[in-house]
Amino acid sequence: MHSTTRLNDLREDFLATSTQSMPIAGIIYWAIVAVAALRVAPQQLAYIVGFGSGTIFPLALLIDRLRGRTIRRSSTSNPVTQMFLQSLAVVALLWPLVLIAAFQAHSANLIVLGGAILMGIIWIPYGWAANDPVGLRHAIARCILSYAASSSSPRPTPPQPSASPSCSATSIASSSCANPPSRSEANASFIGERPVKRNRGKSRMYRQRMVVAAR
Repeated sequence: MHSTTRLNDLREDFLATSTQSMPIAGIIYWAIVAVAALRVAPQQLAYIVGFGSGTIFPLALLIDRLRGRTIRRSSTSNPVTQMFLQSLAVVALLWPLVLIAAFQAHSANLIVLGGAILMGIIWIPYGWAANDPVGLRHAIARCILSYAASSSSPRPTPPQPSASPSCSATSIASSSCANPPSRSEANASFIGERPVKRNRGKSRMYRQRMVVAAR
């Protein structure tokens, strides 16, 4: 009984020393991201999500000040507060994994998806620290909806290879543009040697003569 009372006191101290306007700040932030997604390119949206995620906490503090709520200075001796801060460090350490995956896949949408997932996971330790089960429910629902939205979103079409600048509109039908040189011919011309032209008909007749001679 004493341990339970002690934990409840620590949770009350955590709530008194932390902002409670994070949900409002998160709604404002993701509303801005949703509007930006309709107007900017995916690469620019990835920058907004990546760098803008750090503005949620200062925005929540500003909302608390506008609401007239005073936040006491947090105590580092509170283990509940320490647990929550360490959870923030875990989420920050996962950001490089999201960035590496996005660069390897050449997809800026992975940064948006990763940001939505990581910023949703942080509600799990916050909900436990605040003794509120809504944090866990919010994180699970957010992850499911984020994965569903990502899987149902249209895939960007890969860029088509453009024609060589040396092939003008009037020379597209010529043999040099319509039939590009083979790899051996290209390598030979690159190193300054004379390319060897292949003649499949003569090569086939030569092989037949060699078979008849062997008999």
